[in-house]
Amino acid sequence: MARAEPALGARTPSIDAVAAPALLEVRALRQYFKSAGSRELKRAVDGVSLTLRRGEILGVVGESGSGKSTIARSVVGLYRPTSGEVLLDGRPLPAGSRRRSREQKRRLQMVFQNPASALNPRRTIGQALALPLRIHRGLRGQAARREIERLLGLVELPGEFAGRHPAALSGGQRQRVAIARALAAGPDLLILDEPTSALDVSVQAKMIDLLLALKTQLGLSYLFITHDISLVRTIADRVVVLYQGRVREAGPIAEVFQEPRHPYTRLLISAVPVITPEEEALQPRIPIDVPGNGRATPEPDVGCAFAPRCPSVMERCWVRPPPLFRMGNVETRCFLAEETGTRLPEEGE
Repeated sequence: MARAEPALGARTPSIDAVAAPALLEVRALRQYFKSAGSRELKRAVDGVSLTLRRGEILGVVGESGSGKSTIARSVVGLYRPTSGEVLLDGRPLPAGSRRRSREQKRRLQMVFQNPASALNPRRTIGQALALPLRIHRGLRGQAARREIERLLGLVELPGEFAGRHPAALSGGQRQRVAIARALAAGPDLLILDEPTSALDVSVQAKMIDLLLALKTQLGLSYLFITHDISLVRTIADRVVVLYQGRVREAGPIAEVFQEPRHPYTRLLISAVPVITPEEEALQPRIPIDVPGNGRATPEPDVGCAFAPRCPSVMERCWVRPPPLFRMGNVETRCFLAEETGTRLPEEGE
C-alpha cells in the first residue's frame, strides 16, 4: 500500500534522531571543476557544511545543478574535494576512495539514481551481491548464498532472482537489487542519490516504504538526495536546501515547511501540488517568474546568486554575498534574516 501523503506542515523528527550524536559531518566542502575547453573553474559546491546524526534521515534538496550529487559523490569518495573535509564519527576521512580503509568504505555505501547503469549487465544478481559480501565480510560458498537469499528477502525479492541478470528485471526490481548490494557491506549510512527519480510514480511510494522499513529494521542513517521537496517532507527529519552550490536554508523539516525563511525555499514549497484547503492555506505564495530587473547573476564572491529570481531582492544582494544567520533551529543565507537572526561565523572568520 502506498504511503499516505502528509499535510504540508510535514512530519516532526523523532526524539532519538534529534538527540543522537553526529555520524557524518561535511565541513566547508568545495568542489571545483574545470570547464571544457576553458581554464575557468566551475563551482559545483562552494563551502557547504552539513551534519547528519545517527539514526536520522537528512534530505538534501535543490534543482538540477545545485550540487546535490556532487556532495554525495564527495562524501562517498568518488570525488576528491578541492577543499574541506568529511568526518565519520568525528574522524576525518581521507579524500578519495582509494585512500580510505576497507572499514571506512564498508560503513558508507551509495545507491545511485539509475539502477540500469549501476549494475553490471554481465553479472547475475547473485554475483553482484556476492562481491561486496566477499570483500567486506569475507563470506564465500554456502554462507554467501544464504546471505544473498536473506538480502533479497530484505528488499522483498524472491531468492530465485539470484540467478537472473539485470536485463530480466523491471526498473523497480533493479533498484531493490542496488539497495541490497549496498546493504551487503553492512553499512551504517546509505547515501541515496535520487533513488526514486528513475522509477514510475506507482513504484516510488513502495520504494520509500521499503527504505523506511529498512532504516528501522537495520538501524541505518540516510543522506537522501533529491530535487523533490515534497518527497523530502515525507521521508526526512531535517532538510538542507541548496542553490548553485551553497546552502540557502537548513533545519528541521516541520519548521522549514511551516515558516520557510529563504525566498528560494518558499519558491520550492509554493510549487508543491496541494489537495486540501488546509494544505493550500499553509502554502506560501510567491511569484515563480521574477525578472530581477533584467540584471545578470552576480559573481559568487560579489552578490547573491538567487538575486535575479528573488521577489524580495535588495540592492545589497547585488554587491555582496549574504552571510549565514540562525533563526531558532533554522539556518538561512539571506539578508532578510539580518534583523531577527544571529549571524554565524564562517570559514576564515
